Amino acid sequence: MTGFLAVALVCASTVLAPDCSRENALDLLLEPVQIETECLKRSQQLAIYLSLEAGQYHKLTCQRRKVSMSLPPMQHQAPRLRPIVTVA
Repeated sequence: MTGFLAVALVCASTVLAPDCSRENALDLLLEPVQIETECLKRSQQLAIYLSLEAGQYHKLTCQRRKVSMSLPPMQHQAPRLRPIVTVA
């Protein structure tokens, strides 16, 4: 899968912005997007749904989606179709 993830985080004000991540955020929303130019716009839209309390802030990021190259091998092949033979 290619594309990007639009990410909106709620971070505690005691956490510096560069240190705030998906692992230590108080709340988060994310959504896949196809192109980078729509990523930040979608992050802003997601942040609308994350309420803030005193001592919290939003952090908006775009992350490239990771592609797994270790796909399991196919266990079976699709059956071969036989031609239909009509006898007149």
